[in-house]
Amino acid sequence: MDFLSASDGRMDTSVRVNPEPIELSLPEMKTEIWEKAIECRERGLSHSFKFLSELLYTLREVKVKAVKKSDECREPELFNLVKSYFDLKEYDRAEYFAAQAVTDDIRVRFLRVYAKYLSGEKKRLDNQTDNIANLDATQMMHLKDIRARLIFGRKNHDDRRRDGM
Repeated sequence: MDFLSASDGRMDTSVRVNPEPIELSLPEMKTEIWEKAIECRERGLSHSFKFLSELLYTLREVKVKAVKKSDECREPELFNLVKSYFDLKEYDRAEYFAAQAVTDDIRVRFLRVYAKYLSGEKKRLDNQTDNIANLDATQMMHLKDIRARLIFGRKNHDDRRRDGM
């Protein structure tokens, strides 16, 4: 493309419009993104997997025919998103999105509780002073919250759906 006019040396500012519209197929895009996300996860490319999982999460309403879904997972886009945040040690973010689950998926529930625990422990250790014996009750609030959530979950979930973890 020549942006300078040969006659007077001024820049050509005219807009050239492509008359053919671009056709995008969201199911095809989702299928390809899903395949690439699996490849990135298998290769240990955690940040790329997180990025692609975020894209898949935005396309969760788009239905596709044949995508390798996580076995028994009813919300695979959400699970991959939570798992990617968990793998990158973004525990608060993982717990937040795990709480968005519509279905009762055992693995998402496990990641939510475990992310909550690891987040609390990480914050406690970050705020810890040299005196190890001084454990303030506020430093252990995350454990009380997890305990309450587990007790509540035990009362509200079918025994057949429980996970050993």
